[in-house]
Amino acid sequence: MIAMNVKSFTFVILVLGYVIDSEGLSRPSTMTLENNEYKNVVIAIHESIPEDKTLIDTLKDTMTKASKYLYTATRERAFFKEIKILLPATWSRDPRYVTATSENLAFADVIITDPIRGKRSLPQARSYDGCGKQGVHVLLSKEFLTIPRAEPYFNDPAKYFIHAFAQFRWGVFQEYPEEGESEFYISVTNGRPEAIRCTIQLRGLVQKNDSAHTICYLPSQAQNAHVVASVDNVTGLYERECLWRPYPTRQRTKASIMDHQYITNIETFCDDNHTDYMTVHNFEAPSKHNRLCGHRSTWDIITQTDDFRNGRNPPHGRLDAQLEPTFIVMRAPGRKRRAAILIDPSLTKQTDIHLTIGHLKQESSIHDIEIVLVKHVDGRISHQQLQSVENIESYLKHHSPTYKVSLTDQITQTVQMMEEEAKGNDTHFILVTDKESSELKKMLTESKQNGLKFSAILNTHNPFAGNLDNLHTVGKEVGHTLLDRLRNIILEETPRKIVITTDSIHLSNMVPVSNSVLIDQTLVNHVTFIFHYDVDQPNIDLRSPSAVIYGVEDDVCTVDYDLRVIRFHLEFTEVGTWTYTVMQTSRSSQNVRVTVISEEENIKIDPIVLKHSVKTDKEYENVILLHVDAMQGSSPLTGLTVVAKIETPEMKVEHVTLLDNGAGVDISKNDGIYSRTFIAPRINGSYHVTYMVTSNSTGDTQKEKGYTKKDNTHSLIESNFQRQIPAGTVHISRIRINDMHAKDRDVIPPSRMTDLEAVTFIPYRNSIVLKWTTPGDDFDHGKPSGYHLYIGYDINNVRSFLKYISSGSYDGTGHVANETIAAKSSATETEIFLWNVKMFARTYVFAVRAFDDSGNIGDISNVVTTTTSLRP
Repeated sequence: MIAMNVKSFTFVILVLGYVIDSEGLSRPSTMTLENNEYKNVVIAIHESIPEDKTLIDTLKDTMTKASKYLYTATRERAFFKEIKILLPATWSRDPRYVTATSENLAFADVIITDPIRGKRSLPQARSYDGCGKQGVHVLLSKEFLTIPRAEPYFNDPAKYFIHAFAQFRWGVFQEYPEEGESEFYISVTNGRPEAIRCTIQLRGLVQKNDSAHTICYLPSQAQNAHVVASVDNVTGLYERECLWRPYPTRQRTKASIMDHQYITNIETFCDDNHTDYMTVHNFEAPSKHNRLCGHRSTWDIITQTDDFRNGRNPPHGRLDAQLEPTFIVMRAPGRKRRAAILIDPSLTKQTDIHLTIGHLKQESSIHDIEIVLVKHVDGRISHQQLQSVENIESYLKHHSPTYKVSLTDQITQTVQMMEEEAKGNDTHFILVTDKESSELKKMLTESKQNGLKFSAILNTHNPFAGNLDNLHTVGKEVGHTLLDRLRNIILEETPRKIVITTDSIHLSNMVPVSNSVLIDQTLVNHVTFIFHYDVDQPNIDLRSPSAVIYGVEDDVCTVDYDLRVIRFHLEFTEVGTWTYTVMQTSRSSQNVRVTVISEEENIKIDPIVLKHSVKTDKEYENVILLHVDAMQGSSPLTGLTVVAKIETPEMKVEHVTLLDNGAGVDISKNDGIYSRTFIAPRINGSYHVTYMVTSNSTGDTQKEKGYTKKDNTHSLIESNFQRQIPAGTVHISRIRINDMHAKDRDVIPPSRMTDLEAVTFIPYRNSIVLKWTTPGDDFDHGKPSGYHLYIGYDINNVRSFLKYISSGSYDGTGHVANETIAAKSSATETEIFLWNVKMFARTYVFAVRAFDDSGNIGDISNVVTTTTSLRP
């Protein structure tokens, strides 16, 4: 068993390619809720923030208030008990600070940033999954905490934080309109336009966005010549210039925190208690929460999460002083990093292993990380820094273990050796092996349980190997090789180091091959082009955007003939497209692998931050969920091209384009999170994923989604850019290979539509225009066979309408009907349907479900309402 004092030593467990296959999680979750107490809440301050100890005090004050808000909002069910504040290594040491062990920025629950560009942002919850699922983290800006009353803030920042925390932890969403959406809808309850809000009892004014704040009136209110109605005769909604302005005080309601939380009286979430008008959910409003959560209340969703399901954490009375959190201030370790690699004895004589370790050693000089090889000799562990291929070969080949030593013993002794050298907190231990065993599985499990960190790579191209948790195979494609896997571990500890691209070039017959790479203004420092060749040194010309050509004879180039590596290292580079041309110097053929790495050190511009998730679907065993989260500072990056390159167990390469269109598995449009499913070919084995991200145009902007209508546009990166993200591996093992008909059976339904919209009424055609994003035959791929369209005429209860769709029975007022229509568009395209009005009604309600040619039916879409005529 692996056991030691984890306070003095941290053992790194970064399992390459392992993907957490846990429902609703897009990152490992360390926060716990027991006895109403949230513990191990990690708040990390980004290293871009200069040292400011007053920020720690401000953060403590804000989170203490947030804890009390949370306790009230959850109706005495939860508060913050233990909060860890993680300071960056760039801040000075203090005897009051604890040294962080497993806590790090990547897995923090809350991240505090200091964006250079753009206005201050409201707290943001980054979520990849849908309703009721935990998100990734909450983003806070430093200025939001320190200048809380500047526009657009009207109240305590702690209340805004609880709004974002609720989305992050429980997967509930805003109940106000998104930027660019209409602020109003046609209510089926009264037939009039209403502001999107929860609850319906929230009071306010409808005013024009002019200097006089002109009141917008309904036709029934325009009773004299001095009052003009401000309602569109076609849509029945208020005119576009009209805005909803809720009163900031003196409200009669207490909900909802997911709505306009700056209102003084708001303190909790909307629920389904129809006897209490102060909190009752407005389930007919087309808010984002209703669209994504099937028109269920936020409180209903929250109480069905793991935190509160089945009566967990029931209400418990606490004194005000008991709600104050305990704070643990931690500082990230800042010593020199080391990677310790143990090669399984069965692999030590393989030439490709020697070359891979040599290449890694050669690259490590630009990462400022020490690479050492570890081995077990005659009952003891030794390690050695390596300089050349011959040195590596000599060390590995001629000093293999002289007797059988268990893998666990080798790992344990290595940990003890690193601990004695007092470098444990900065060491990655990496095991490279080609064997699967129960011993290895036990070792990985115990390492994780003990809070240690350890990485294991199964170096085999057997596509069906790796049937162990935390252990996956390497692939053959560039981006998935052993060197790529090892490099990924190194770069995990150096977040400023960026892999821009990797490429593989086949040379033959002295024919030159050219390719290009984009260097943007965030990467102008320390760019390195690395070329690994197999046999003969090729000729390489590296051309800058201004046509300056660099060759192997220039000072920026070094050639390692032992490792067969050519490296161009530029301290400062031009922004734009760089081109490299590679040509064989003989008639023979060979492969050249290209890697371009840079470092984000431009202090005048926010870095581009790309995070990712890849995991299997809980219900459908051959569906892989893909997500990439793109931001610059606190601004989402929109309009990108994001492609997943997937290497299958059959050694085939598939490409899938991810979308940010708010349809299918993508829960929000234009939020910088790109999503898609990949339908695997029903074959068990390892699926290696790499994301390739490029910008399409310059000057993309994304408006901040706030509560004011001022121009909050952020200026983003001004040049095109390119990135490559190694996303790791998912292993599929649940497919029953003895089912001979499994490959031919379609069990995957079309996606649920969440953007159904009643666009307008065309009087001369007596038709209502409906629009939605087309799902696929299988989730968001292919083309559905058709749709079931459901219509409600003058109904007064949306939930009765939804019950009718689910069960076929209707017990409400008005009339309901359904029609079947054929699909015209393919997945991700826009479907537009002109529905002919069959009978007159004051209000119309619509919902739609897609079906495929195998009879699989998707979930019910969001519900929309409209009208064809106005009445007093």
